Amino acid sequence: MGCSTGGTKGQSTHKVARKDTADPTAPIQSEPVSFIFVVRTNEKMQSCLVVQPLGLFGTEPFKVELGYGIAIGTAAAVVGSSIFLTGGKQLEISKEAKAINLSFVGGSTSSAVFLYHSDMLHERYFHATAAAGAGVKSGAVVLALSGISIREGKEELVASCEKYSTALDYWEEIAPIPRKREELAACALDAEGLVAAFGGVGEDGLGVGWVDLYDVGRNKWDSVEVKESGWRGRRNMGAVCMTEGEILLFGGPDSDGKDTFRYSHSSKTVRRVEVKDGSIKSQLHVEGMNPVVNYKGRIYCVAGGDRVFVYTMKAQRWEETFVSAE
Repeated sequence: MGCSTGGTKGQSTHKVARKDTADPTAPIQSEPVSFIFVVRTNEKMQSCLVVQPLGLFGTEPFKVELGYGIAIGTAAAVVGSSIFLTGGKQLEISKEAKAINLSFVGGSTSSAVFLYHSDMLHERYFHATAAAGAGVKSGAVVLALSGISIREGKEELVASCEKYSTALDYWEEIAPIPRKREELAACALDAEGLVAAFGGVGEDGLGVGWVDLYDVGRNKWDSVEVKESGWRGRRNMGAVCMTEGEILLFGGPDSDGKDTFRYSHSSKTVRRVEVKDGSIKSQLHVEGMNPVVNYKGRIYCVAGGDRVFVYTMKAQRWEETFVSAE
């Protein structure tokens, strides 16, 4: 699906204004997440975002034109009204880190601005990006975890991880992940800086079934061996915090549509969720470029182009809707 440069009726289109560096006083916004987005790339490899405010599905989505700003294997984390992008590969693997800050007014935007942040320490793609530590006094951080990088001129899986300070616009090396992998999922478990990494594919070509837990304050990883029958790590899984210490896990290109699990940090276990009738019957291929969002008890996931899958926690039910492709 191509990206047009003009808006359609009822839909606003924004060219992204670009700044060379981040504003250190407010590099990313911190309000609760209130939108989802779909990335589209045309035959000329030019990309755009189609953004849908949540809770306002009667409101038309709007476009944000990105030009050549999105590469294969780019990872993204949504923080409030900002989309934080890291890495990716076009001709070469990138170290780039940037945020798209969206200003919402009445269900649309008044502005969309690219803010270029300090580059990561290492090139990487098919990695995971996760925002963490929203409740920490030193400010939120963004983690870039594992993936594929360059070592001695060759691409290879790496265990290296790094941390970005949103207050200081500064990257630093952190403890390496216990199991290096590509196309993994990661998300914060709480507001204090605990992040969980799930799935992905390791050096042996098999899915990683362990849960690796990173504590931002201690700069230390711990691991949980999952013994749940039927569980296996997959690439391109969806992972989202439901309530503090509870994460919903689903999808992957080799999964059944009903294959939904829940990780509990208090018991350090993964358990299958018995979803109700109306569950999706298709596979959920969740790429790192389209983060999963928890909004008022409903999980929103973009997978397969314009398809949006919605999981209602109270009803334990999946449903499907669409973001306009116009």
